[in-house]
This record gives sequence, structure tokens and C-alpha cells, in this order.
Amino acid sequence: MSFTGTKVYIMPAGIGSVNLSRITYDLGFIENIALTVPLGFLIKRAFSNISLISMVPIGLMTGAAIETMQYYLSHVFLINRTSDISDVVANGIGIVVGSVLVLVYRYVYEQKLLEKWM
Repeated sequence: MSFTGTKVYIMPAGIGSVNLSRITYDLGFIENIALTVPLGFLIKRAFSNISLISMVPIGLMTGAAIETMQYYLSHVFLINRTSDISDVVANGIGIVVGSVLVLVYRYVYEQKLLEKWM
């Protein structure tokens, strides 16, 4: 089954496809960013010594791992999924945004602590 945003339809079993050349900025791109923001938040919270610059390759590698697994599962279980470079980029952006949110949270929290003690 697949959901296009407006309708649900049954997809035939297949191996899907791969897009490694065209980045599309659509609703799916935004959704992938939103879905990986919590992951970036958790990674930065768990490993607070990782710099924000280092989170960029971590985000891209995580996105690539997700898409590689999707490609593999599509071929093994014939789930007819598409592996897309747009999803890798969106996942990387989402993880970096989540990391930035951790830094903002820490800054605001520390400011409130300073105001409390003054």
C-alpha cells in the first residue's frame, strides 16, 4: 500500500527504484526533515561533546544508512520502495536542526539558571 497525501492505493510487489541525481523539494522532503529532528536531538544529547560541524557528516551518514536499508529491504521483501538522494539530504538537515535545537535549549536553560541565581 502507498499513500500519496491525497489517496491510498495498492502497489504491486517490486524492487522499487533509486534516484541518485535529482533532488526534489516537495512535501516528502519537509516530512523527512521533521522525522529526523528528534534523532538529531537525541544524538546531540547523548554525545554532547560532538561539535555542530561534526553533526553534518553524521547526519548524512545516518540518512545514507536509512536509504541503504530501505533499498536492501525493497529487494529482499519486494516492498517497492524508492531510495532517494533527496531523502539522504533531508535526513541530514533534520539531524543538524535537531542538534541546533539542543544547543538553543541548553543556552536558554543556562540563561534561566543564571537569572535564578542573580
